[in-house]
Amino acid sequence: SEATVLFDKPAVWETHQKETTATLAAFGIVTLALAILLAQVRRRIRAENHLRESDERLNFAAASSGIGLWQYDIRTGELWASEHCRAIFGLSRDCQLTPDTLLRRVHPEDRSIAAAAIRAATYGPHTDNLLEFRAVRPDGKVCSIQARGHSTLDDKGNTTSISGIFRDLTPY
Repeated sequence: SEATVLFDKPAVWETHQKETTATLAAFGIVTLALAILLAQVRRRIRAENHLRESDERLNFAAASSGIGLWQYDIRTGELWASEHCRAIFGLSRDCQLTPDTLLRRVHPEDRSIAAAAIRAATYGPHTDNLLEFRAVRPDGKVCSIQARGHSTLDDKGNTTSISGIFRDLTPY
């Protein structure tokens, strides 16, 4: 016995073929974009971890040799210093670090020499200077510091940053 179905609803695919195809294609594109973004996030996290580990190794090596690292970005006015560098001057982690902060730690009799060296490195020609001066720690102890700085120039010859080291020469 054969039956005839008169009011059978057609499948979604049959009545909305273009819309269904477009929706599936859009879903596929979004899924692909999401997969690419997740891969990039993983790569970035891995790169940040490698950079942090490298930074830790550099700071450990510098501190082990008694060297404090620093970098001054002239354009932004930001001064960065390693933990050992801060310790040399008796500066805490939460201390706002500026060139003036460091200059206030320089012995008053040596302050003009240190200030002149900072000005020369900031506004002068490409330099790789060595300077010795005394610093006064918060406990009043006077220590002998050796500083070495190196200027980085832009393509027009202007100094963009200065980086270098501080080494405590005080005998213990």
